[in-house]
Amino acid sequence: MKQDNKKTTIFNYPAKKYSSNVYRDTTKYQKQYGFEIGKGEHATWNNEADAFKHAYMQAQLALWGGKHIAKVLGDKHERDGNKTMGQTKEEENMDQWNNIKGREIAKEIIHEYGPFATMPSQKINDIIAKKVYEKMQKGELITKPFEDKRSYKDLQSGQTTNSEPKPHIYTREEIGKMSTDEFAKHEKAIMKQMKEKGIPTKRELEEHQRKTLNKNSSSNNTDGRWVTINGNHVLINK
Repeated sequence: MKQDNKKTTIFNYPAKKYSSNVYRDTTKYQKQYGFEIGKGEHATWNNEADAFKHAYMQAQLALWGGKHIAKVLGDKHERDGNKTMGQTKEEENMDQWNNIKGREIAKEIIHEYGPFATMPSQKINDIIAKKVYEKMQKGELITKPFEDKRSYKDLQSGQTTNSEPKPHIYTREEIGKMSTDEFAKHEKAIMKQMKEKGIPTKRELEEHQRKTLNKNSSSNNTDGRWVTINGNHVLINK
């Protein structure tokens, strides 16, 4: 049998194996950061884990092979998904948006850590994961494809004036999970929110977002202040 001495590169690395590695990393960091994840075949489908997976993957590929190679591979993945999985336009938009955010993260990492950041390592993976999670917490990723109306085409062309996410709303659960260092980093924003709006639970925030969606308003519309009425924490709109 002829021995294959080809060097494994970004171009000939088995796609299924790489996808499995990305899925493994996604579930690993989900346990660390606690973002939303589904079960079984839907573990990383139209949720926070899905958004994390795409941004993480594109950041990795952009670091290893450059942003243009990462985009080519990401676009191919979306075309394949459209053909074989019956992916909707909304789902493709979510993936493409998060892919762009992933490539932006790679650019940030190279700026902060220099050319050695392009060398695969666990340290760089951890840095990527942390940055992806932070962008997710700030609302910069799309996690709900049928509710979030931001378009990746606007992001791609730089026309983000009408696509900027609303300020992140901290929940009681999120703050409770923060380490001392994480709280110190976000303390100013948390205290500002507490003073202006209050701190809702995750369930209360989701319920408010659901109601505003039913009124054809933005899912991130949180103008007002959270107050307690008869034991219930509700948002009083301005």
